Amino acid sequence: MSRGHVLFICGADTSGAAPHLNMAAYWLAHRGFEIHFILPGPPDRTTVKTPLGTIHGQSIPTSPALFNRLRWQLQAAAAARRWIRSRSEPFAIYIQGTVAAPAGWALSLCAPRGRMIYQTQDVLDPGRHRLWVFFERRLARRVRSVISNELNRARHLAELYGLAEHPQVVRTSLPRDWPVPGYDDAIRRDIVSRVSPTTDTSMRLVMNLGPYSDSRCSRQLVQALALLPAHIVAVFTGGDDHTVSRTLTNIAREAGVLDRIVSLDTMSFHDALRHTAACDAGILLYPNDGFGNYYQCPGRLSEYLRCGLPIVTSNFPGLEGVTRQHNLGEACDPTSPPAIAAAIRALVDTPSDESAERRRRLRLVAEQDLAYDANAARLERVVETAMNHD
Repeated sequence: MSRGHVLFICGADTSGAAPHLNMAAYWLAHRGFEIHFILPGPPDRTTVKTPLGTIHGQSIPTSPALFNRLRWQLQAAAAARRWIRSRSEPFAIYIQGTVAAPAGWALSLCAPRGRMIYQTQDVLDPGRHRLWVFFERRLARRVRSVISNELNRARHLAELYGLAEHPQVVRTSLPRDWPVPGYDDAIRRDIVSRVSPTTDTSMRLVMNLGPYSDSRCSRQLVQALALLPAHIVAVFTGGDDHTVSRTLTNIAREAGVLDRIVSLDTMSFHDALRHTAACDAGILLYPNDGFGNYYQCPGRLSEYLRCGLPIVTSNFPGLEGVTRQHNLGEACDPTSPPAIAAAIRALVDTPSDESAERRRRLRLVAEQDLAYDANAARLERVVETAMNHD
């Protein structure tokens, strides 16, 4: 029996990519709610199939150009208005992410605001993102409930936008029932073959999910690699972006470690997890360049842990706190290549039997304390409250 209807609007198409932005819709569908989505994408797509079930709705084409992105907002708001007019049963309206905030704000001018929920998994610096902050502030003040993904971020949003209540917190992470591949020796051999003509069993692979990026301390990671023994290799994904890949190549050449860098092309989320599970440690570094990075709650944390990888992360309160509490790996100064190198070595120089036990334990932590399920009851309560609004 249906638990009610939810109109879900998200400004990002995550087809084949990490599912975190749309996870609320997938979870609610899994829990018996009927979801009608409005997403960017090809107009003939009316269903999205996920490991948690299938959601239905409509896709509206867009493009990266700012004008087209703003036009999408108006089209999405108009489509949402038509859907609302067709409803006779109770419903909730769920706006996901800053890139859907203009559509949500436009909708709030003519829709029942008591039924509206806004969730963000980011924190915007008003000095850098004035346009999006303009809409997000106005939307957040008009909706019934706001959801953030980290406690300090939630407090910051409440103070920055003058919200009457602190947002609820729902961690960005994978649900317990989301399928994650296990270790595949063939995948590991393929990665090793890209830097060694022989199967080198002593090689240690450090995964950095995503391409080279200054916002993820990639330069410091490459410089740290130069301080480590030659059997330690760094793996990046997203290498089919030629401009970014060229930057990585130049930095690695300067550091003298070009032959110890593996750059994989962009791949599906499932394939990215397969390659992650074949590595030995995960990199989760951020610079201290703003409130959002200082208080991170990234989906990549859940991805690494579900694959059984310990992490090297920034020694900022949120990330270091969860790392220490659950013994997830090492926290270090993300601006210091020697500190990063020491953290990596502490994790990869582990006997095979200890490493196997650690993998099992980290997966268990990710499926229990740090799973999406741990905070999902809050999400469901917020939706049910909005749905019952008169």
